[in-house]
Amino acid sequence: MSYNPQGRGQVERLNSIIRKTASLCLRSKVLNFGLWEYVLPDALHAIRSFLCTAINATPHERMFSHNQKSSTGSSLSQWLVMPGPVLCRKNVRTSKYGPLVEVKLLDSNPEYAQIRLRDNHEKTVSFRQLDSIRNTS
Repeated sequence: MSYNPQGRGQVERLNSIIRKTASLCLRSKVLNFGLWEYVLPDALHAIRSFLCTAINATPHERMFSHNQKSSTGSSLSQWLVMPGPVLCRKNVRTSKYGPLVEVKLLDSNPEYAQIRLRDNHEKTVSFRQLDSIRNTS
């Protein structure tokens, strides 16, 4: 394997970020540094779930196209947790780019969401059909 100083610098930078994040986790749980392995999953989850504003996604979402599961369960975006207005794709057979309609989010779990349409019918849909209202502006 050939020597690559730029690659080594990137690895050292990531190692530094992981070390600092683990230190913050240890400090917040009032643990000594010898227990760093205990907080490593939480530190890595924090790094992988940090939103990159340039692509409006987390590194995990960008790589795998779905939300990352945390150590305590599945992580959902904030707009999927709180009931309120969201946009839903209206499936039209003539176009794969169906128009978006505003609906009310009633309840959600890690896979599906229950919504209320404008005509007061309730429907269960996949998260792939939903979008936050603020993402479209």
